[in-house]
Amino acid sequence: MTMERASTEQPAPRAGRGTVVSALVGAILGGLLWLAWQPTTQECNGIGECLGRPIGALILTVLALVLTLLALRLLRVRPVFVTTVLGFAGGAALIVTLVTVLNVRGGVHDELAPWWTWVLIGAVAGALAHWINQPGRSWPGRVVPIVVVIGLVFAGFTWADSERAAQRLARFEAVGVEQVVLPEVPGYHLSSAWASQRAEGSVDVITLNYYADEGVAQSVTGLLIPLEDRDPCELALVAESLTDRECVGGPDAMQLRWSGVDGQVFYVGAGQVVGGTLVVLTTDPETFDAAELHAAIDAATPSSLEELRDL
Repeated sequence: MTMERASTEQPAPRAGRGTVVSALVGAILGGLLWLAWQPTTQECNGIGECLGRPIGALILTVLALVLTLLALRLLRVRPVFVTTVLGFAGGAALIVTLVTVLNVRGGVHDELAPWWTWVLIGAVAGALAHWINQPGRSWPGRVVPIVVVIGLVFAGFTWADSERAAQRLARFEAVGVEQVVLPEVPGYHLSSAWASQRAEGSVDVITLNYYADEGVAQSVTGLLIPLEDRDPCELALVAESLTDRECVGGPDAMQLRWSGVDGQVFYVGAGQVVGGTLVVLTTDPETFDAAELHAAIDAATPSSLEELRDL
């Protein structure tokens, strides 16, 4: 009876040891992966260096996965494969979520979370991956940790998407466009919109980018500029910074032209004041002429900043 009792009590210490070992391996792995990915956030020169860093980080990540499998087997942690896969998947999902949330919150792109968060997440993911795979573990004990991780990932990305949308809308609102209208360019579709500045930062605008529905035709650029009692022609000409710029016509039918030092016309455009908003379209002279661009502005449909935000 004594020997049977001892044999039934043996798996618990082994399970506890395996959980601790998995946590330590996960913590070390998290720190090493942070070191592997940290160079991808630094400034780089040239395509080779800029592409080489993430490719190198991916290779090191795969190598780390293989070394983890080997380490758990040498340390007699069972099961090896399932623990490694679940630990990697859960830890990677949590790290990517954390990085995304911090980037959106701080307004910084391609910035890694602090190294200690990678170590902590690696330890927790490794420990949980081993713990839920032990013999005799109940279904709730196996499922609940996985559901919690999935819930944290879903909540993090949902918050990040909502915050990005709010920040994007705030940037549009800061431009101060009184009336939002979207020109309808034949054969083209509005693919993107963003708030920007022209004339060396002195003019806030909303830029609209149109791409051809078919073929490789020149793109068309639109601008929505708050008029604010300023001269429409001066505002319209901030679209491009070329040597020779010309604007003729009144607020209802402006014709625009941008040329280089040799007199070659690079862009033509049309402008029109709609309400308190100056609407400008520019493109290559071989794509549309000013009259066709005016027709596109005349066909403009009322819109909203929320619609631009969701592009």
